[in-house]
Formats: sequence, C-alpha cells, structure tokens
Amino acid sequence: MVSWLLLPAFLTGSTTLLSAQRTGEMTPADVFKKAKNSVVLIVASGSAGTAQGSGFILAPDRVVTNFHVINGQGKFYVKFADGGIEQVESTVNADKSLDLAILAVNTGARLPLSLGDELALREGDSVLALGAPKGLELLYAIKMDARLADHHRLDAVRAHLLERAGDREGAVRHYRAAAGKTGSLPERNYLLTQAARLSSELQSTL
Repeated sequence: MVSWLLLPAFLTGSTTLLSAQRTGEMTPADVFKKAKNSVVLIVASGSAGTAQGSGFILAPDRVVTNFHVINGQGKFYVKFADGGIEQVESTVNADKSLDLAILAVNTGARLPLSLGDELALREGDSVLALGAPKGLELLYAIKMDARLADHHRLDAVRAHLLERAGDREGAVRHYRAAAGKTGSLPERNYLLTQAARLSSELQSTL
C-alpha cells in the first residue's frame, strides 16, 4: 500500500501543518488531479511592496496561505484553479509564529482540499508538493478591470512576479512605471530602490 503526504507548496519551514492526505493506491497523478482544484494563487500589494504565494481552500469562503504573504499588505486577490478571481474580504485569523493566515474570500461552489491525518504517516512515506504557478496570468485578468487597469500597484505586482520569474529587465521597467504612477512618496522611493537594485545586478553581469 502506498500513502502520500500532500504538502501544498506554501507550507515551508516549521509549518508542517494539516495537509496530510492518505491516498491508498492512488498514483501521484491521481493525487494531483484530486487536489489541484483546491489550490489557489494569492497576490498581495501594499505599502510594504508586493507578494505572491500559494494557498488552498480550507472550507467554504476560507482560504489558507502564509502569514508573510499578507503581512503589511493592503489588498489581496485570490485566483482559483478555474481562472476565477476574487478580492479577499478580510483576514479571519493570522499566526506569525506558524507563518499561517486564514482569509475570508468568496469561494463559491469550489471544494476545499480534503485533509487527512498527518499523524497516520510513517517515516519513509512519500511527499508531494503542489503549488500555484508564477501568477503572471492573473495580472491580465486584473488589468481587464477598469478600476485597476491604470493603478500603480498593477505594475508593482507585475514587477515583483517578473523578478521572481528571472526577468530582471522587465521587472525594472515595471518598478519604474509603478513609481511614476504612485502618489505616495515612501512607496515611490521603495519602488525606485527596487529598480535601482535590479539595474545594479544587471550591470554586474555585463
């Protein structure tokens, strides 16, 4: 008999919590197929910059992610596996020591991740990591929203994601574009600092 621990990719460090799923004779492909629709992408932005992370549907209208993804951020958006996007309504609970946060967001009829008993796992059992993709496709959908199409945070989020994806030149362009749009001096300084840092890194590689 084969058992698997399904560990959403956002669970790192000391946060080895909850997502044990015993799957009998299921293959890794079976596990992925069963769990993927419950995994989400979260993009946050605020005065502290931008952040992206994975999460999963815990219960109806409840999504779990890392505390560091939302810490210091003002707005959060959740992209579901079916392409739907919802803005987070509030933070229900957050624990910095566990690096976990529970968010209130409209999950509709989407199913929560089926949780198992991590205490039933044995040493040597296999572990699978399942997380969200880079997230750049989320920005296209947000850009279609007239309320956000010209908002500086759209450029800031794109810059952050491009940097994570390894496109430093693209990240520099969007950090600068965001800095030119924001009316907040501290935020402008932060964005220009990020652009300058990446520009310096690019110059050092020439």
